[in-house]
Amino acid sequence: MLNITVAGTTLSTYYLSDPALFLREQHDRVGADDAADGIRHAKRELRRLVADIDETSTTGETRKRMLTWLSCFGWSFAGSLPTIDEPVPGRASAPDGQPGSADLVSVLITPPGQHLDASPTGRRAGKLRPQRQGEVCAREHRLPAVLLSNGSELRVIRRDPGLGGEASYLSVDLAGLAELGDDHEWRVLWALLRPEAFTPDHTGENLWKRVEDASSEAATAVSENLSGGVRAAISAIANGALHHWRQHQRPIPEPRNLFAEALKIAYRLLFVAYAEDRGLLPVGTPSYDRGYSLRALRKEILTEAGWAPDGGLLWNSLQASWSLLRDGIDAGELQITGFNGGLFDPAKCPLLDDPAMTVGDTFVSLALS
Repeated sequence: MLNITVAGTTLSTYYLSDPALFLREQHDRVGADDAADGIRHAKRELRRLVADIDETSTTGETRKRMLTWLSCFGWSFAGSLPTIDEPVPGRASAPDGQPGSADLVSVLITPPGQHLDASPTGRRAGKLRPQRQGEVCAREHRLPAVLLSNGSELRVIRRDPGLGGEASYLSVDLAGLAELGDDHEWRVLWALLRPEAFTPDHTGENLWKRVEDASSEAATAVSENLSGGVRAAISAIANGALHHWRQHQRPIPEPRNLFAEALKIAYRLLFVAYAEDRGLLPVGTPSYDRGYSLRALRKEILTEAGWAPDGGLLWNSLQASWSLLRDGIDAGELQITGFNGGLFDPAKCPLLDDPAMTVGDTFVSLALS
């Protein structure tokens, strides 16, 4: 997902973005029945918010527009709001349109243009940075979440990690969502921003707790399978390289050198998978998904059959992706900063990054699956 990202390890972008996971597993709890109308209303209101709020807007104007947008998801706020620096309690709307009986979130609004990770005073001893204010609010108010926003970004903060702890939150790029948000992103946001997502069910758990537990279980499963997956990828890549050299009657290099480079290829695959999972790469952008996405490539492997041992489609796609990550790109919606270091340096992987090398599709498909 391009406009919805996570910080910390509490949530998994992969779990939220895969259509076969979050929205399917939690189908009965994501508000699918009224999603279409609600999302249409929220889209319209978000476009107004983005058009109206800029760095010249007051905090009061920003708060008013943000609360209006959040009401599209079913939130109600007391008619008499607290002072501008104080959190606004949010409740579910009752059938008569009035606020419900229980506070579910606190809404904190900062001045537009205020970075959420920077101190408003610019000094270490000054006012707490907004992210830290949200974490303290989460601890003191003991509500399911704090919604923190500066009018251009919205963060959902669930807990206080303590001083020095790793920040954990879900972040929404409001301007990006208004302009480029796709149907999946909006359905995920509709599921997670409604008051029902913060309301305990008959088991005492709310949707956010279920998503956090499912994200943790997914991470555990990945960890348990990681060592076996790395070994399988190394074997597949090495066997594909050996097949290429034998087919072209080339000398076979030392096994130690081949293993070292196959291991580097496995690390590249892990790096890209992690970067896509954490929202560090523009997954969901058509130009990235069509030509460079590892996730899209893996889906293609699962749906296609009969990969040829000498075919080079998959290997060429991987090489194009690694080249993009090494050099970076700034082309319209495709924005990637080049990753420094030796992982993608062809000089440090001369056998497998040789332009004449093609690891066949059969072997690459095994490495990716």
